[in-house]
Order: sequence, then structure tokens, then C-alpha cells
Amino acid sequence: MERKSGLSWQTSFNPGGTAKAENSSGYVVVTPPSGGGGGGAPPPIVYPKILITEVQIGAEGNEKEEFVELYNPNTNDVVLAGWYLQRKTKTASDYSTFASSGLFESKVIQGKSYFLTARENSSFVADTDIVVDNPLTEDNTLVLKNPNREIVDKVGWGEASDFETASAAKPLAGKSIGRKWLEDSQNYSDTDDNSKDFEAQDPTPKEKNKPKTNQPPITLFTF
Repeated sequence: MERKSGLSWQTSFNPGGTAKAENSSGYVVVTPPSGGGGGGAPPPIVYPKILITEVQIGAEGNEKEEFVELYNPNTNDVVLAGWYLQRKTKTASDYSTFASSGLFESKVIQGKSYFLTARENSSFVADTDIVVDNPLTEDNTLVLKNPNREIVDKVGWGEASDFETASAAKPLAGKSIGRKWLEDSQNYSDTDDNSKDFEAQDPTPKEKNKPKTNQPPITLFTF
């Protein structure tokens, strides 16, 4: 809640509020007129697709080795003001803050480029775009929301209670789950099924994902 210019109260348009900044114009729900004719409220802004492409939830002996990678599959840059990330544990009934909208102010994700959110005191901080102090754990769900409060992308792993169609595999210590890169389309898989779109891999923050291979090297013999 925030004060209006007339000193009455309103709901902030910014999902994370406007702490230490000028108050917003207010969040208003407009009911379209029932009759015909022109006029009426303008349609809501349509925001582009941004993907969650990689998640690491810790390393052996260091639970803070965590990061979340976003990718802009569009050719145009996207201003991230008003966007935010939320998480939900296996037993929770609702989502809580992971990276608030205030952290995304003045941030831009360039076209065909990556954006990194990392845990404080992790080895990824030097190359990160946003630093958070909220943890990720086993069986969590992450959602990315735009300023319309719409879920743009979602990934649940392990025994998460929320996911797209089916959950992705649980990330192993020091490994990540990464969205599959499709060479044919030169883009990431997005079938709305976490179990099919994500796979275990070695971490590649802010780089193209690579599948984890467990095959032993092939030895060639000559006679």
C-alpha cells in the first residue's frame, strides 16, 4: 500500500512496491463497458517471452553456489523494470519472493542474451546481474513474472508440487538443470513440460547450455 497525492491509500502498481522511490500511479482494475461503442480502457501491455534456462541449487560443501539464468530469445532488448522471480517450496501453498521487482529496476536483458541472478557470497557474483540472499533448495518451483503479474515461465524440479506438465530432475550437487539447446532452431526447447525441456548438465552460467555426457572416451585401435 502507498499514499496518493491526496493522502488516501492505494495499491502500488509495482508488485514489489517503491521503497525509497516516488510512489507509483496506482494499480487499477478496469472493468470494460458492457455495451457497444468505442472508447474504454486501452488493452494491457503485452510483454515478450523470457525463459528460465538454467538453475543450480548448490555445490558439495557450499550451499550458496546457486544461480538462476534467464535468456531473451527475442532479437530486441527487453527492459526488466517491474519483472520479478518467485519461489515455492514443496509444502508451501503459495509463492514467496526470490528476486523482487526492485532488483530489476534499470536492468535490461539484451536480445539473444543471458541475465544472471546469483546467491550472495557465491563464486558467480562477479559476473552476475542481480545478487539475492534467498536460497533455493530441493523440490522447489521458480516462476518469472512480468509487470502484469503474469507467469512468463515456470520450472519445478525433484518432488516440487508445481511445474509445467511434469517436474525436471533434481539438480545434483555442483551440477545444474539446463534447458535443452536445439541446434536445428538455434533456440531453447520450450514445450511447457519441465521434464522434457530440462536436463542435468555441468553449469554454464551466461553461456549456451551443453548436455552432460557420461559416455567414456572412445579408444581407437590400429592394427
